Amino acid sequence: MNESDASDHLAVTQIADGDVVVVKFKDAFLNYETSENLAADIKSLCRERADAGARWFVADLTAVTVMDSCGLSMLVAMKHAAEAAGAHVRLFGLAPMIRRLFVVTKVERVFDICDDERAALAPLVHAL
Repeated sequence: MNESDASDHLAVTQIADGDVVVVKFKDAFLNYETSENLAADIKSLCRERADAGARWFVADLTAVTVMDSCGLSMLVAMKHAAEAAGAHVRLFGLAPMIRRLFVVTKVERVFDICDDERAALAPLVHAL
């Protein structure tokens, strides 16, 4: 997937002088069909932006209504890539069924999950 293809699936915004990168997922389905190619792009994005000074990646999942294990795996890969580069990942906007997937798989224990954008960003922007 090239950069223009990735922009069909993601909107990326930097705030707080580049310390925080908001990654908005545009697709309603985050599953095997979309996540395979998108995972490599997200990992590259995390490495590149962290190398440029980003310390937080905030994933906006409000548009996502369906997620399978491949989508979940992609978010875990995003977290690993960010942490390997010295950054952190926070999620918000999980639909009830997606939140349930996180609970059932016990993945909610490894992510910082917030209910909405304000809760996700306020402590980061004010702390910087």
